[in-house]
Amino acid sequence: METAQVNRLMVEITRLSSTAGEVHNLLAAQQKVLKMRGDFQLDEELLTQIESTHREIDRVREILAIQQPELAQLRALVRTMSM
Repeated sequence: METAQVNRLMVEITRLSSTAGEVHNLLAAQQKVLKMRGDFQLDEELLTQIESTHREIDRVREILAIQQPELAQLRALVRTMSM
């Protein structure tokens, strides 16, 4: 995977992480409103799963960020060796 592709992937993963966080926050706020009104309540497992998914996405983003410099160095080494 080329550096530009990895960069685009990082942007998309960051966007996905942000969206997952927003969805969790909005659903948690909606849950509070519903609870105050005594209406239907959202399944707590739903909020837990969304929060877990958000953490997993962040972990993937962190792993890619850590590995990106190493991959760039390996690509540079391969280019140097192929000359």
